[in-house]
Amino acid sequence: LSWALQREIIDNVAAFVNGYTNTGNGLTTSAVGAGLQWTPHKRVALFTNLSAGLTKTTPYFSALLGFAVAF
Repeated sequence: LSWALQREIIDNVAAFVNGYTNTGNGLTTSAVGAGLQWTPHKRVALFTNLSAGLTKTTPYFSALLGFAVAF
């Protein structure tokens, strides 16, 4: 199960909160986080996310930096 809520805060920049839980392979992993998304062009997005683990099997902290291109 994954979820996210996103809202544009200024032109081309959005903030979001997100989370997930995964029960595959008999282990439960869950995390919540927040991040930003910048869309400098209508087909390009740059994003970052910081998350905190909620279970013993989830890393305490994780960070992500990425981009997406639509073509």
